[in-house]
Amino acid sequence: MGTIIDLARSGQMRIPHFQRSFVWDAGDVVKLFDSIYRGFPIGTLLLWKKPVKKDRAQFGPIWIDAEAHNGGLIVVDGQQRVTTLIASLVRDFALQDPRFQIFFDIEKRRFSGLINGRQPSRSVPVTEILSSKALLSWLRENGDDLTDEDLDIVDDLGGTIRDYKVPVYVVPEQDESVLREVFDRVNSAGRPITRSQIFHALFAGSDEWASPRAVVDSIAALGFGQVDENRVLQTLLGIRGGDVMRDIHAEFRSDESPDEWYQKAEDALTRAVDFMRGIGVPHALLLPNTLPLPVLAVFLHRHPELDPWNARLLETWIWRSWIFGIGTGTGGQTPILRKAISLISPRTHGSPSQLDAYQDLLSLYGLLDKAGMRSIEEEKFATDKASSRLVLLAMADLSPVDPHGRPIDIGDLLNRYGTGAVGSLTAGPRQDVGNRSFWLKEWGDVRAMQSPVDLQSHFLTIDDIHGDDPAMIEARRLRIRAHAEKFLAVRVDEGLSLRPPLSSLLVAD
Repeated sequence: MGTIIDLARSGQMRIPHFQRSFVWDAGDVVKLFDSIYRGFPIGTLLLWKKPVKKDRAQFGPIWIDAEAHNGGLIVVDGQQRVTTLIASLVRDFALQDPRFQIFFDIEKRRFSGLINGRQPSRSVPVTEILSSKALLSWLRENGDDLTDEDLDIVDDLGGTIRDYKVPVYVVPEQDESVLREVFDRVNSAGRPITRSQIFHALFAGSDEWASPRAVVDSIAALGFGQVDENRVLQTLLGIRGGDVMRDIHAEFRSDESPDEWYQKAEDALTRAVDFMRGIGVPHALLLPNTLPLPVLAVFLHRHPELDPWNARLLETWIWRSWIFGIGTGTGGQTPILRKAISLISPRTHGSPSQLDAYQDLLSLYGLLDKAGMRSIEEEKFATDKASSRLVLLAMADLSPVDPHGRPIDIGDLLNRYGTGAVGSLTAGPRQDVGNRSFWLKEWGDVRAMQSPVDLQSHFLTIDDIHGDDPAMIEARRLRIRAHAEKFLAVRVDEGLSLRPPLSSLLVAD
């Protein structure tokens, strides 16, 4: 463990520029330390040994002035784990980001982050346990409050962390074929490494800004949240036309610039994000599924100037695809995605008109003959479920307010707190939609709100706040379900006519 820290601090180990984004939250950091403490495997680090230049090395929010090194070690797989260890175990680094301020609760024998911004009682910071000297100093200062058993626990903790062996696989610079093979086989945290990761890990230079990760970072900077890198690749390949699942490695001719195409993909996805916001989807965490995103991006690339009527048709297609669960059957999303983009962006001939493209999409998804919309089923609420996200979009439609009566910027709230922005209103079950809203724990009891209008924005009434919790949850659940069904029925728009825009039917005198 100490070797990894030393390699990073010396600048010999580097996170490449195409992997700038650190996406773990405090909960993920705690889980990593818990795995180490319990002796669980945390996966093999994949490093590429090659010379590195003098540079500012970045590990998530941490920056290190790094000298040139002939035996540099590039982290190809393991960025989240390496960054977590470096940022959490070094005191100066941990203080730069609250996600890395991790403590070991001596009494409960488990790791924890900050609680209400403070260190948990009877706990030791992990910044003190990697060095025997630092741990001994901490014990001298805090030993009076600890029992002999506590001292043994802390001593055992320090030994466990220091002695933990992180498996590492190092590929020499000249063996790119081996690196490619390892990439095809290695799993990271149980997830296979994707084609997009293979592409930009092997071919994106340290100073090349265009890559799937760079596009993801640019979209995230818009405040819309994280877009999957594979959706970036699918957008790029869709813009170029044809099958979006083809191999990216053979995509570009020697006289082509991938930078130009990644910029086009970024521009198209930016337009798609703007469109999503315009139809009431403020953040990626509220997307019931992301299948429409690359299709929408490619559509908007091919037809950047949408007629208002065609924009309405496109909006209806998106909502219908979510509400009717397109791509959730046994065939999955891939066949539908391939066919959809090949219809609106063929490689061998020109693009269809806006109306023809929309009709192709609608017919492909089998929605033209849909009769009626399924009702919102009574099921357990979870922020990662498509049905729950549809309900959340309906809840957002009421423009909920904060404790001071100010409209909540839901996109910003999700950006800062993730799914933690969807809090519980009472101590009742979190799986009950009647107990969930866009409400932060630190805002206190929702019953403190007195304005009927403000309460209504959270599906509450004055009578509710004077009743008991179960009654309030039940009443709220019924109102949310009724509103969601009306909200979704409007967006399905079953009576929508499939006709050209009126502007195209006007004939000049």
